Amino acid sequence: MSASPTLAWQKSEGGFCPALPEWATAGKPLLSANRDERRYDRADQLDIHRNETSLAFGHGILYCLGAQLGAMEAEIVLGALTRRFPDARLIDKAGLRRRQPAMIPNSYVDLPVYLG
Repeated sequence: MSASPTLAWQKSEGGFCPALPEWATAGKPLLSANRDERRYDRADQLDIHRNETSLAFGHGILYCLGAQLGAMEAEIVLGALTRRFPDARLIDKAGLRRRQPAMIPNSYVDLPVYLG
């Protein structure tokens, strides 16, 4: 899924999107979530310490209930991997260009990693 539908329950103006009338439907482009260089430093890089809220998880009353669980899971997995394999690195960055057709954006066919 490359866009997440959102319903504007009240008239919206300004921000990063054009004005929306009440009850209009808009799509949030998840492929570009958190990659806006006007808002984020080094927007093109994965930064697990970035304290900004992920746009992919929604905002305000529509914030994803599973976002905190996802963040905890990522912290546990990435922490365990870096402790176990401190010298891990990508073997072939060119492989990142082979995208996996999927509902979830930014997934790859393979991710060859040297564990050390």
